[in-house]
Amino acid sequence: MEPRYCKGDLLWVKEAWRTFEIYDSLKPSELLGRTPTPSISYMERPGNPSIHWGRYRHARFMCKWMARLWLRVTEDPYPERVRDITEAEAIREGVFYHDGHGVGHSGYRFSLDGCIFDRAVDAFHDGWNGIHGPDSWERDWDWRYAFERTEAPHG
Repeated sequence: MEPRYCKGDLLWVKEAWRTFEIYDSLKPSELLGRTPTPSISYMERPGNPSIHWGRYRHARFMCKWMARLWLRVTEDPYPERVRDITEAEAIREGVFYHDGHGVGHSGYRFSLDGCIFDRAVDAFHDGWNGIHGPDSWERDWDWRYAFERTEAPHG
């Protein structure tokens, strides 16, 4: 199996987004070239409440020109077993500590509706199998990438 990306490749990150309500009937590819160019509101931060924002658009429908986050692969990727993840890596992948807030147990979770575990790796294992299917933890390999944030290319 070959990696999807190699050292030096430039990647753009797709995010959930929306634009003005008046553009709801247009495909994302039809937005470029409009005058004025529509503003994009990324779903991780609320848009200006005085603007009439349109419908939710899934990240898979984001065009390249809309991207605000660009990454450059800085090293050749290498394969590794998913099950070899460390506690620190599991936390960087999105596992978080849930303190129980006075109700329930404290521990690590992969999602808000997920089970609570004593170790971050166990929470990641549960989340991985939930996404990729039972026993995928034991058989799956993944590519390890190193990247740095960079500016969007011009032109």
